[in-house]
Amino acid sequence: MGQRIHMQAGTLLKPTLWAEPASVMPWGSTVTIWCQGTSEAKEFCFEKDGSTFPGCGANPLHQMGKGRFSITSLAENGVGRYRCYYRSPAGWSERSDPLELVVTIGSYSRPTLSAQPSPMMTSGGNVTLKCGSWQGFGRFILTKEGDHRLSWSLNSQTHLSGMTVQPGPRMASGENVILLCQSQSLRDTFLLSK
Repeated sequence: MGQRIHMQAGTLLKPTLWAEPASVMPWGSTVTIWCQGTSEAKEFCFEKDGSTFPGCGANPLHQMGKGRFSITSLAENGVGRYRCYYRSPAGWSERSDPLELVVTIGSYSRPTLSAQPSPMMTSGGNVTLKCGSWQGFGRFILTKEGDHRLSWSLNSQTHLSGMTVQPGPRMASGENVILLCQSQSLRDTFLLSK
């Protein structure tokens, strides 16, 4: 209760939260969750949605404004959405954006990832990323490679069998169109005719 009472959003930068080696890991893996604050950070707190404790600790590593929280054997009790915040002489920071930690169980085929209207886009253009799988899943996690491996999660949606046209069924002459056939069954056969 003491940590939460003193916390107030001020002018401090929002910390960045990421997992190494990744936020999606096999059962039993070791995962380190990092929190990057400012160089003046004195204490870091990590919290998990649905948990009553904020895990706080002093002495950030190498005075580089980083704190860490390690899970030595990832299991179901370690998965969830994490956030962090830090204390500096100026006060407490706001909470970081959430990081979803996921454990994989068993062996599954790789999901598909597509970009529409195209993977090649001009700067400032809109693109839709679609994850898909023939197996039934409750959630998909999309991660962006880079320094802090940002990630987003989304509940899966069931699509009926059939054909869809993207960006739409009405197109101007000369424009590219994508025809997508999909089914819930691996036994279906599609025949495209003109």
